[in-house]
Amino acid sequence: MDLDQPAVDYRLLIGEEFLLGRVIHRVDRARLEATKVAHRSFSLPISLHPKFARALVNLARVPMAGTVLDPFCGTGGVLLEAAAIGLRPIGLDRDRRMVLGCRSSLRDVHAEDRLAMADAGHLPLRSGSVHGIATDPPYGRAASTRGESIKSLYGRAFRAFRDLLPSAAHVAIVLPNDAMIDLASEHLELIETHALRVHRSLVRHFCVFVSS
Repeated sequence: MDLDQPAVDYRLLIGEEFLLGRVIHRVDRARLEATKVAHRSFSLPISLHPKFARALVNLARVPMAGTVLDPFCGTGGVLLEAAAIGLRPIGLDRDRRMVLGCRSSLRDVHAEDRLAMADAGHLPLRSGSVHGIATDPPYGRAASTRGESIKSLYGRAFRAFRDLLPSAAHVAIVLPNDAMIDLASEHLELIETHALRVHRSLVRHFCVFVSS
């Protein structure tokens, strides 16, 4: 047995329960750092770090080679991570500048871009045409909603998600507070949430919902 260079690696997680698992894959953290927002041809401060964008894509539970939608695609971070693991990303945004910038970022890494200008509350897609949704909608001080209240924007989007997704599909979304989580729960079933404190006045809630 070689403890320095083992042929098989197991990890034990200790909490309220004990979880023992075999390591079957390791994330290339150097690649995630290389795709930081600052290294892209188009970037804005609102973008998620690639490791959080990848987590969001994973939480959406889209099958291999399946189609994942980001209806608030912004600078394209979620789409880049989806393409990197072999999914078919579709990105929508109602801001033309975002769509053009996102297209530039995807082409930089030779990823196919399926992008369109569209409102998240009026999705130009056939019902059942995507396998899941992964998105980080606008909610902070730097994010623009064109004067529409967050409650109105999110409410319209959640209804559109419900109508678009097939049964048992997942929505992985970052929400700013419990009120928005409750609003989403009026249309979709909440199955998990993970809070990430960014700073004193901002907590990001990584939430997963499932369609009925």
